[in-house]
Amino acid sequence: MVSELFGDLEGRFVEAGQPLVVIRHPLKKKEIIENILRQILYLFQAPEKAKYFFALDIQSRIDKKGARSVIIRPGDEVLTMSLMKRDTPVFYDGREGVIHSIYFEPRVSVDKGEPLIGVCPEEKLPLIQKVITRVKAEWDARQ
Repeated sequence: MVSELFGDLEGRFVEAGQPLVVIRHPLKKKEIIENILRQILYLFQAPEKAKYFFALDIQSRIDKKGARSVIIRPGDEVLTMSLMKRDTPVFYDGREGVIHSIYFEPRVSVDKGEPLIGVCPEEKLPLIQKVITRVKAEWDARQ
């Protein structure tokens, strides 16, 4: 939504950085950060519409240290898919990295193709945190 238009500048030359229009959007800070993360992270998607929960060893590591300290590798059994009262292991097939974001609720049905987890290479964690911090700082400065 355009909230302010600097019409007095129409037809004139302006310097770089001069505001011409102010655009407001209905998104919240958290939604913007999540949209950025969905573009940056490797998203491991649901293979079928089902209910998902973490494999026992992954869940215990998340409970002890938190998700961002759990490193997963291709071939690791990361999740269990519960479909029609059958539990099937789900093996990770992406790049090695840290579980940065969790997009599902245990035992709540997730549609096929929806992201389950977002994985980040360990060496890129500081860069992602820097992006998040910058978005938060700019958001707070403009409020």
